[in-house]
Amino acid sequence: MRVFFIYALLSFGFYSAHAQQSTIVQSLAEQGFENVAAVQKGTDLYITYENNLYRFEAKGLANIIAQLTETDLSLYEHIHFLLRSQDIPMAIATLSMNDLNAYKSGLIDRHTLASSMQFSIEIEKVESYFKEAERENLSFYKIDVPVGVRVDYALGDFRDGFQSRTYINSRVLSTFGRGTEFEFDFLNIVQNDIPGRAISSPVTMKVTQSARFGQNTFLSASLGYLPQGKFGLYTRFRNYLDQERFYLELLYGVTRTGYLDENWVVQNNRNSDALWQAIFNYRWNKYDTDINLTYGTFAAADLGYKFQVQRQFNEVYFSLFYSRTDLASSGSFGSEEPAIIGFSLTVPFGQSKFMKPGRIRARTEDQFYLLYRYSGFSFSGIDVMFANDIFSDIREFYPEVLRKGLMKHLK
Repeated sequence: MRVFFIYALLSFGFYSAHAQQSTIVQSLAEQGFENVAAVQKGTDLYITYENNLYRFEAKGLANIIAQLTETDLSLYEHIHFLLRSQDIPMAIATLSMNDLNAYKSGLIDRHTLASSMQFSIEIEKVESYFKEAERENLSFYKIDVPVGVRVDYALGDFRDGFQSRTYINSRVLSTFGRGTEFEFDFLNIVQNDIPGRAISSPVTMKVTQSARFGQNTFLSASLGYLPQGKFGLYTRFRNYLDQERFYLELLYGVTRTGYLDENWVVQNNRNSDALWQAIFNYRWNKYDTDINLTYGTFAAADLGYKFQVQRQFNEVYFSLFYSRTDLASSGSFGSEEPAIIGFSLTVPFGQSKFMKPGRIRARTEDQFYLLYRYSGFSFSGIDVMFANDIFSDIREFYPEVLRKGLMKHLK
């Protein structure tokens, strides 16, 4: 009789835990989080999800934590969140139930809660827990249509000191499988007073395969019509050391210069380039600052280097750079410049929370990008553009960025 009673209690506890997991998964999936699953290991609950609902990863995590404060989680001691992008596991956040209960009771504030949490990009062990788990609200074969604004500008002469060109940038994004994404970009000119040829036309049409391997190694390969009038292939390899504090990246691309005109006909001057770069990046976590050195060939196949310092403020990025290559650069009034200096600014654009992902969803672009180069019309030292891949938003998954983002967005 005693054995039966113990068995009954264990069975009831298992059923209760399973019901809680199902409720959490169903709730997150109904809200619009994708690739959602939950598993229990002892007294720990593991939840995995992909956030395509909120523009900033930390805000998505903050909203999930806020929902869990309204849920009975007395059966668990810790909750672990495995965050994904294109179904690729990116980072893990661990929350103690004691801290969550203290936060619910008002004994600690959001800064203390976020400070007590553990964050890491070491995910191999946790990812293995979900191999057999059934996931809800898969992200595959859905279509996102982000729409944003792009501005090009140039310094003119004394008659027209500032010239600009404004585009509406429409993209189509769809994930076909883990790390497999299709992208199509179209630029439509709505204002232009910069001399020279400019047309409304496609600028990107490619398929990208991204993957994550052991030892915090990422690989991405893009094939098709690439940004900056390139047809061909780009591959990127990145390995993180000591969490996100240091990484080495290698780029190799084989392309031919050309473009699609307004009639979507290929115009190709048949110049072929083999592009390569080696990139060394140190992350100063205290100030969310990247110190970056790039050596190799740039967009015009010019050989040289670029030194850049970039500060991140959650979703805002500001950088200063200095570059020098073997391609002669000219200043705004025809003078020769020994190097290129400038700055760039990336700011969030449009909605902070999008509509729930569906089969087809229109939304605003995530960011607006502004670049200033003191170089006139020079092609020297221009960065290679990759469009969308696994590295596009990877900094949002950095442990300290998630921690500081939670301090801002937890309610």
